[in-house]
Amino acid sequence: MQKENNNTKLNLENEMFKIKDGMLVHIKKYERKIVIPEGVESIFEHLIVGMSAEEKSNVVREGKAIEEIVFPSTLKEIRGGAFNQRWGQYCLFDLKNVKLPSSVEYIGANAFANNINFVL
Repeated sequence: MQKENNNTKLNLENEMFKIKDGMLVHIKKYERKIVIPEGVESIFEHLIVGMSAEEKSNVVREGKAIEEIVFPSTLKEIRGGAFNQRWGQYCLFDLKNVKLPSSVEYIGANAFANNINFVL
């Protein structure tokens, strides 16, 4: 993790996330509950577009659609379509309950679309 002072943006790449300049650009490992690290200020649009068909198939087959996301207190924006991911008839996100921190200033269009059981 790289974070030296208040002006330095978080950069992190591990088995779970890819974060560049404070923006979460990829979730690499899918669990029912995801805890996004402190220091993330923005979430990229269409967060998981880079997944292969095999990765998407595994998420669906293993029943690991993401149901809960814990957002960091540093989060300022969620770009459009971030959690609106379908693969054929299957949803890769099945968010049940979302609690956003008061730091969020912007939520893009359709950021949480296709989450049938969604409560904000």
